[in-house]
Amino acid sequence: VNPHRLHLGIVGFELGEDITSTHITDIDQTLDMWKGVVNSNFKLNGEEFKVETSCHPSIDMIAARITSKAQAGVNFRFPYPTGGHADDACNWNANDEHTTTIYNQDEQSVVLKRQLDDTEYYVTIRWEGEAKLSEKSKNYFVLKPETDTFAFTCAFTPNAPITETITAEETQSAAATYWMSFWKDGAAVDFSKCTDPRAKELERRVVLTQ
Repeated sequence: VNPHRLHLGIVGFELGEDITSTHITDIDQTLDMWKGVVNSNFKLNGEEFKVETSCHPSIDMIAARITSKAQAGVNFRFPYPTGGHADDACNWNANDEHTTTIYNQDEQSVVLKRQLDDTEYYVTIRWEGEAKLSEKSKNYFVLKPETDTFAFTCAFTPNAPITETITAEETQSAAATYWMSFWKDGAAVDFSKCTDPRAKELERRVVLTQ
């Protein structure tokens, strides 16, 4: 359930139209709560993928580092809002009601300008390593790496593109500093000496709700 008015954008792998969940095996995903990074490992048709995903603690930016010989593309898709509240907020059948245009582009970055009625915002994508950006269809872009190790950042800004160059490594470092400080400040309930079998789960929920 998405309570927000609209999706700023959806970022994911470009795996092909014929790929289903049955093609993805050996899934292992963990959240490092000290570093603020999600480590995702899986295989797609036998090809290994390693993905590290972080969110910048002070700006609307995500960063990902991908290692895979498959060199799968990363897509950036932009839906029109549904106007509903308790749904996924994605109307994929209204491409003519909004636009995504290339505002600026160079060899290592692109700025996309989004226009939905009176709402305007910018999406700045920067990548490290060789990659090619293409417009697959309206409001749908694909970034295809040409190396086995690839990293990118994606920032959302309301009035103008972000001008500061922040790498994926710097985003990970900022997230790690923030979350280390977060968990060391304040306190949480310790259930380690409790004999009730429900204690471990209750402690997990208490910690995560912070």
